[in-house]
Amino acid sequence: MRRKLLILLWAICLLLTFVLTVIWIRSYFARDNISWTTQEETPQRYAWKRQRLWYGRGQLRLDWNSRYDIERWGRGQGAVTGFKFSSAAPGSMYMQIDGPPAQFEQFGFVFDSHRFAIPHVVGDGSARYFNLLFIVPFWFLTGIFATLTLFPLFVAIRRRSRIDRDVCRNCGYDLRATPDRCPECGTIPKKALA
Repeated sequence: MRRKLLILLWAICLLLTFVLTVIWIRSYFARDNISWTTQEETPQRYAWKRQRLWYGRGQLRLDWNSRYDIERWGRGQGAVTGFKFSSAAPGSMYMQIDGPPAQFEQFGFVFDSHRFAIPHVVGDGSARYFNLLFIVPFWFLTGIFATLTLFPLFVAIRRRSRIDRDVCRNCGYDLRATPDRCPECGTIPKKALA
């Protein structure tokens, strides 16, 4: 059972490595955007929230946006709700227009959050915004899953080399003096069973 689970995890890591590599290459030719938007509306208040996953220029971006209008200042001002997929030409994934620089920006990783209020041109109310942003480079994600995919291969090669060198496949103890059983851990070698 444990072996089947490890094989399944290995297959998932291999698939994710392949998919991330394909998306990484595609990110230099197109900027895809997958978003989910919800909205709630009362006579006094309007709010929308959007979770967005998009990639471009070798980076994966996750951001959460929300907007709250304190005083309702017009119908039909909200975002389109539901699931949305769009694709565009590649462009910059992160651009700070106004305000302080990103809270963390290093080696292609970016973390940023903003809270701000904008007064409305029409009416007396104001809109409050919240934005949370994570950007992760594809080289990092692909590297993690590629390492997890290749790890069982390294273990198998190491175990095979131990069997060929007359050492215990579990602990690496030299079995030339005691070929029937490992005196260190008690493992019976496959050669002794044959």
